[in-house]
Amino acid sequence: MNFVCDDKILVSHALMMLMVGQMLGSLFGSAADIFGRKKLMVVCLFVHFVSSVLITVVGNIYSLGTVYLINGFALATAYCCSFTLIMEQVGLRWRHVVGIGCTAVWGIGMLFVGMLSYLLRDWRHLQLAASLPGVFFVFFTCLIPESARWLAEKGRYAEAEDILGRMAKGNGKNLTSKIHLRTETQGEEPHQKAQSLTMLLRCPPLLLRLAVVLFNWFVVLKL
Repeated sequence: MNFVCDDKILVSHALMMLMVGQMLGSLFGSAADIFGRKKLMVVCLFVHFVSSVLITVVGNIYSLGTVYLINGFALATAYCCSFTLIMEQVGLRWRHVVGIGCTAVWGIGMLFVGMLSYLLRDWRHLQLAASLPGVFFVFFTCLIPESARWLAEKGRYAEAEDILGRMAKGNGKNLTSKIHLRTETQGEEPHQKAQSLTMLLRCPPLLLRLAVVLFNWFVVLKL
């Protein structure tokens, strides 16, 4: 594929499909409430890895746009699942630090891509080099426990208590008292109203932050 001269605009079209996929994936991230954070994250990471490799072998703009769409969808969904999983595993004291760390890793990764692009001038080689580490993340994620909070919400209290017990042991702590997840969960309101994206419209601070983020996205894409 040589997107030059009159076909140069096709490059932006392909990247647009990537952004559309990420937008759809961000909306689909809530499916982790149904299937579980870990399970959906592993599936999406695998799809992202496969689609990242396929980008190097597609032969036309239509297949490239399709693969980019799937790639962006899987990436955004996996990010939503992983971020939620991490936030639910960390206490309130460290959530802001861990949250910033998750996003900072993205910037560090982009720096490495810049160095790789200097060494690998062929875009296919660069794409493969940036994609291959993804296979390790797929297997590594399989070792991460499911969210204890999600398990408790689904009534799987024994699994949640086992995970919390192993977490406490790993931190050198002992759970001196029985974990009453079942009692605490049953004590909550039986029919809590589910939140939706319309909540942003009723909260001016969140709405302002959303507007700033959207503006930043347009600025970055324009550069």
